[in-house]
Amino acid sequence: MSSFNLLNIGNQALRTNQSALATIGQNISNVNTPGYSRQTTDITSLPDRTGAKVDSVSRITDRFLTEQMWGDLSAYQHTLTYAGLSSDLDNLLATQVTSVSDGLDNYFKAMQNVVDDPVSIPNRELLIAESDALVKRFNDLDRHIEQQSDTINARVEDLSHQVNTISRGIADLNDAIRIANASNDPANELRDQREELVNNLSNLIGVKVVEQGEEFNIFVGNGQPLITGQTANKLVAVQGNPDYRQSDLQLVVAGNAVDVTEELSGGQIGGLLQYREEALNDARDELGRIAIGVAASMNEAHKNGIDLNNDFGKNFFTDINADSVQRGRIHADANNQSVISQMRVEIQDVGQLEASDYELIYENDRQITLIRNSDGKQFTINQLQDVGADRTIDANLLNWGGNTAPVVDGDGSTVPSAPLTPVVNGIAGGATVVNSAQGMADFMNSQPGLSGVTAETAINISGVTEAGGDGVSFDLKINDATGTTQTITVNLPTGATSNDNVATAINAALAAETSANGTDFSNLQLSEADGGVKLLDRTGGNITVDASGGANADIIGIQNYAANGSLVAGGPVNVQADLAGSDTGTVVGYLTNAQAEADSSVDSFSISSPGGALIGGTSPAVLVDGSNNVASLASDTTSNIAALDQGEYYLDPDRGTLAFAVDGFKVVIDTTQQLVRGDRYLIQPVRTGAEDLGLEIQDGKQLALASPIRITSDNTNQGTGVATAKVTNPDALAFAQPATLTPPVDIVFNGGQPTTYNLYDMSNPDNPTLLSIDGVVQSNRAYVPGGEIALDGYSVTISNEPEAGDRFSFTFNKDGVSDNRNAIELSDLQNADVFNDGSYQDLYGSLVERVGTRTATNNITVEANKSVLDSTTSAKAGVSGVNLDEEAAKLVQYQMAYQASAQLISTSQTVFDTLLSSI
Repeated sequence: MSSFNLLNIGNQALRTNQSALATIGQNISNVNTPGYSRQTTDITSLPDRTGAKVDSVSRITDRFLTEQMWGDLSAYQHTLTYAGLSSDLDNLLATQVTSVSDGLDNYFKAMQNVVDDPVSIPNRELLIAESDALVKRFNDLDRHIEQQSDTINARVEDLSHQVNTISRGIADLNDAIRIANASNDPANELRDQREELVNNLSNLIGVKVVEQGEEFNIFVGNGQPLITGQTANKLVAVQGNPDYRQSDLQLVVAGNAVDVTEELSGGQIGGLLQYREEALNDARDELGRIAIGVAASMNEAHKNGIDLNNDFGKNFFTDINADSVQRGRIHADANNQSVISQMRVEIQDVGQLEASDYELIYENDRQITLIRNSDGKQFTINQLQDVGADRTIDANLLNWGGNTAPVVDGDGSTVPSAPLTPVVNGIAGGATVVNSAQGMADFMNSQPGLSGVTAETAINISGVTEAGGDGVSFDLKINDATGTTQTITVNLPTGATSNDNVATAINAALAAETSANGTDFSNLQLSEADGGVKLLDRTGGNITVDASGGANADIIGIQNYAANGSLVAGGPVNVQADLAGSDTGTVVGYLTNAQAEADSSVDSFSISSPGGALIGGTSPAVLVDGSNNVASLASDTTSNIAALDQGEYYLDPDRGTLAFAVDGFKVVIDTTQQLVRGDRYLIQPVRTGAEDLGLEIQDGKQLALASPIRITSDNTNQGTGVATAKVTNPDALAFAQPATLTPPVDIVFNGGQPTTYNLYDMSNPDNPTLLSIDGVVQSNRAYVPGGEIALDGYSVTISNEPEAGDRFSFTFNKDGVSDNRNAIELSDLQNADVFNDGSYQDLYGSLVERVGTRTATNNITVEANKSVLDSTTSAKAGVSGVNLDEEAAKLVQYQMAYQASAQLISTSQTVFDTLLSSI
């Protein structure tokens, strides 16, 4: 080897070891630099014993551990953020100062004080004070929760700015690394900086990093591009849509904004969004549901009582269905194409309410979907009971022949009957023979698409004449509530043939049948009208008076009614006992059209009958045709919506009206033209319930603690009967006059078995009259211990065993200041199952438990994620971190190598000098 080669080798060795020493120095100087990855000098031997060279300076890193670190950072920050907010909420709900549970306890303690002493004004004022304190508890707690929501909005906006700053930095480093590589410049430090920025980004949001060449492409959510090469897309916080109170996040890609709120997870942003959706909204919905339940149940009970001024109670708390409140429960998506005229959400049944919001999606009139967000349950609205497609039809076009005269079998006449042939949508059905209004209604209701056709029969009995001295007796053949014909015997005592006596005798016969066989005659109404006794049967069966069993020529006059409620012209026909050919008379009924409906499947419907005898002389009778086969033409939209009940919906797509009722609330949406495919609506039935709660009663004298009905047991009562009364409708006519029950009522028990009673109108105490309810005279009613006696606006219950002659009087409870019956009703609501899943306290306790469980679970998860993150951090540091002991050893190694290289150069110089001196 020549001295020149030796010199070259020395120079190569010197430069190589110098580079290694520089790398070691770089490692040592960056031992505390965040994100720095240890570097090592890659040295290779040159061929032909020409020395060594530095190939490259490599970063020591592990791609798997790096990606694991990003995921662990994201998961840890997600749960840490969630747990911190959840802990704050847990403290709010459970702390005595802010807890609604304590407020309810204090409220009902004050309520018990007025139960014990309703006269005490201080007790009444204390209840007002505690009521106000309860309202403030709900309001304050709701405001704290809303403040958390505002804080989340602010943090989301701030964090989105941080994401954009970091994203821009990563995109710039992508470009810098690309340029460095093109120029063969070192880029290890740039790569470290980029990975450290990804660490920071992972703290904020969950990311997916895809390495393409030397560039990082970063995606969020369901693959939305946050960074592609040198381009960083912006994450922007915007006002929520349709919930304007909660910020949404949009990713702006090439000028197009994409909502990614529901897609994002991980990091602080993911923790904030999950907490808001899963815990915060749930807590506010549950709190709102409880507040609505308190207001609705208390208002209803309070309005059933009277205050110290003898006035009926008004709303205790604010009206849960105030117009502004209803309108605030629904929000249209800003991207909807339809123009809203009005929207509202009415609470119908507090018990069925759920602590949730809902999303309504309209695709077309056969695809309307409601999603309950709390559990994902879907309601197909167009598969609910459709009331909008039904058209009321004039069923009374079928003018039953019996409307013109009664039929007296004994005179040789027979009840008219004939075959009826239906034609539905142009297709004829099979003929059916009918001989009663009931039969005709059944026939119509059996046709496809038709329902609700009803029939009635009414007979007027008058001119009862006793031919002998043994009273009057006749059989009455009439339907019971099941439509089955029953035969009862009516007996009039000697000389008792007045209308009052006839009504009393019929009532007694019905009561005896009910007592003996349990027969239900609730379909019948008995009254004195039109100069006789009117008996109405709402099943529409034929009514027969049979006097054939009479021993003498007693006379019973009968006459039937038309559908308009008036007697058929021609006067009564006499049924005469013991007179062949005239001892039996039958009247037939008529069809009503109050509930007759044809659904959307019926475009046309008619009935034909030979000669038209049963259909008003016209054959065929057309009930549905082009004039009323469209719901929007024949239906009264307002009344349809007003009558809408749970499980029903109404839709007029042409007019843009949709209404439906589920989960205890009713939604009404009116647009100016039509509903449009893709329209979306956010429905929040209970979200603002606690915010909307207010106190209406400000004066203790206005507390309606007394019952409006005074019950007086006669001093001469001998039995053990006890009477109670409960208000069912404070707006009934019975309470229309101030401080008056109209009419005052007495219940008097009769002798004999079974036990019966009469109800008397005591408007004139000197001349009481039998009370008539819905046209039915209330005499000889069968007594059922503990059974409810329904009156106008209130109901009465009498228990135990009253004796004959016992009397109970019901009047207005004027100046009943010491009465606490309605206060007891209010107090009993503390433990009542106001909701399907429990009482007020049950629901609040469940909420506290739910939030506490979530908090505890997340705290455990935080510790677990921290442990995983520490493990990953340690593993990554073991691979990529700088070990000073190791670097010090290498420093000595390469320092000695450097000195040896210098000695090699010196030796080559000596050899060269020796060579020159030898020449």
